[in-house]
Amino acid sequence: MLSKFKWAIISLIDYFKFLLFISKINNNEKLLIIVGHDGSSIGGASVVLNKLLLSLDTRNYKVVMLYKTGGSLLKKDRINGYYPFVYQYFSQLYINSLRRKKVQAFLVNTIICSNVIKQIQNKFACPIVWWLHEGEDLFKKMANKMPKDLSKNLTVLCVSSNTEKAFKKFYPNEKSCIFHYGIKDEFYNVKHLEKDKNKFVIGVVGMLCDRKNQLQIISLLKKIPVKLIKNVKINVIAGTWDNAYKHTFLKRAQKFKQINWIDGLDHKALLEEYTRMDLLLCCSKNDPLPVVVTEAMMMECPCLVSSGCGQYEYIENGVNGYKYDVNNTDEMVAQIVDAFNNKDIEKIKLNERKIYLKEFSMQQLVDRMSYYLLLR
Repeated sequence: MLSKFKWAIISLIDYFKFLLFISKINNNEKLLIIVGHDGSSIGGASVVLNKLLLSLDTRNYKVVMLYKTGGSLLKKDRINGYYPFVYQYFSQLYINSLRRKKVQAFLVNTIICSNVIKQIQNKFACPIVWWLHEGEDLFKKMANKMPKDLSKNLTVLCVSSNTEKAFKKFYPNEKSCIFHYGIKDEFYNVKHLEKDKNKFVIGVVGMLCDRKNQLQIISLLKKIPVKLIKNVKINVIAGTWDNAYKHTFLKRAQKFKQINWIDGLDHKALLEEYTRMDLLLCCSKNDPLPVVVTEAMMMECPCLVSSGCGQYEYIENGVNGYKYDVNNTDEMVAQIVDAFNNKDIEKIKLNERKIYLKEFSMQQLVDRMSYYLLLR
């Protein structure tokens, strides 16, 4: 509640700053309006949006960033020459002020900003891109804020087939296409750490919560063969969490010396951490396209992903990674045993990096987004 009140006050102050900014824009200047739900660097959708923007050629536009709530990205946006503001409950005021200016395009990020789609789609003739990242659970939560119909100048992009399936349940007659996020290749820019030769290190990265399903690790450890359990170390890395879920997880994890809790890492440290993992485990129940899996592929860290992850469809067991049915812990155990015994793991590392280069590299996504936004 305090956090919402804080951002409401900040958004009101920002609106008056925005009015001053808009008053200085002449009629020949083109605006590119980016709308996001979160100005922090915690959520994957916000981070990949900002990375894409840095790669787009926006020299001919003033880029305005409108965030529902603020955070560290606003400072970075200012450094990058953008104009960030927090709108919280006042999105309609911002939209109304923009109607008198030359808006080149809107890029609206995530289902959480669906109310903004409602507000702009029948008031602006410019291209509108709605980039969706979520699964069906969030679509259901946002159903009452989503527009009933979509305008012809709106393009819907879904980050994975999981997201597209969720979208089609609510909009069965509307067109959409798959648009993965892109990640800058950091493989040669990151220090590669030495692996622990005495342990098989499994990394689990992401918010500690029911959707990410980390409690499955407890079931996993109860079923791992005795010969392997002595060699296993599981690093659970989380910078954010659901308090109740974290309490339950840590209480159960106390019984297993194999589990090592790491309270968050900055992005550079996390990229380095991938290089000393023997396996990244993503056990999510519903995770349209987890960034950690794509980053691990980029860094040649073997991955084991559940059927709840968007990358599941790209993986062939023992060829370019490992996968399992999220409801089948025995299959999960079997894949870990296979990864542990695999003497040709280097081929898997190279093959999964090929997935990154083909599906998630930045340049192809820049070209496509520039086309959708009609950037010149």
